[in-house]
Amino acid sequence: MVYSPTMAATTGFDRIFGNTALERGWIGEERLSTAISTRPRGLPLADHLVSSGALTEAQRGALMALFETVLTIPGYSLLSALGRGAMGTVYKARDKEGRFVAIKVLSPSWARNPEIVKQFLNEAALIRKLEHPNIVRLIDTISDAGTYCIVMEHVEGPSLSRAVSHEAFSIGAVVGIIVQVGHALEHAHGVGIIHRDITPRNILLRSDGAPKLVDFGTAILRRGPSPENQGVTAGTPIYMSPEQAGGNLELQDGRTDIYSLGVVLYEALSGRAPFSGKSVAEILEKVRNEPPPALISIAPRLPMELVSIIETAMDKNPAHRYPTMTAFVDQLEKWGRLSTDWFSIVPAS
Repeated sequence: MVYSPTMAATTGFDRIFGNTALERGWIGEERLSTAISTRPRGLPLADHLVSSGALTEAQRGALMALFETVLTIPGYSLLSALGRGAMGTVYKARDKEGRFVAIKVLSPSWARNPEIVKQFLNEAALIRKLEHPNIVRLIDTISDAGTYCIVMEHVEGPSLSRAVSHEAFSIGAVVGIIVQVGHALEHAHGVGIIHRDITPRNILLRSDGAPKLVDFGTAILRRGPSPENQGVTAGTPIYMSPEQAGGNLELQDGRTDIYSLGVVLYEALSGRAPFSGKSVAEILEKVRNEPPPALISIAPRLPMELVSIIETAMDKNPAHRYPTMTAFVDQLEKWGRLSTDWFSIVPAS
């Protein structure tokens, strides 16, 4: 993304607001620059964009919901808001050397809760233990006067969720992406880290197609029979394992991530998640107790060998899944070697 001199000259909040609208494709760069140069003095850019017809009221509302406060973070220039989660907002920023980074900022309302702050900083502590090409890299942590931030590498690309919705990949390519994420989770499990929130939105794709696993906010550290940290009772219901949906922390280990990665693969290949519902409670009930719709009935052209691998990964009983992420990935790679486009999308080791 090229940021125009006109945009750079605007106030901090206006700059972030405008760039976020630009990043989301809701306004073109030329029209944004024109709006900035014609804006009446003292009128907020958001108001002017709506009054001039450049944005709708709904778009302004969606953007404003991302911002709780205007932040100044020493050493970094905030450029746009990438998204908002349960605990805060992730911004695209530039460091002193001109490199793009992603900064996750804890919401001010949560920053007053010591337990939430501890959990937020725990995410950084866990990422610091990891060094893998398919896991987002930690750059810095900031704790200053009640502001808490995690600075990570910025991935310039869409999420797997967005890419799959545009039918951008073949079956083999999707499996190749999942294999790379599986290797990343192998590495995490090797040091005792269980991610617990494997979703298509938490898998970002670089410009070369390589995936990056992000968001360790609900991860736990487990190097023995019991977790060393309690984590938080959270996650994304559709992708939770049955034991996670049931709130049984003692049963959550690497097989929890195997189940969730199986769900991601199920959805990516079929175009629909295995479970849905009108409420979180309804979805969790289905995850715990109902079998998912047969994948072969939704996507009848899928090879039966691949369907069988996914069904094993998604077994309700952890003891009946693959025992380790390595075993799951090995089966996917074994199937993938029969795929004609396999070697074009899986990097050589």
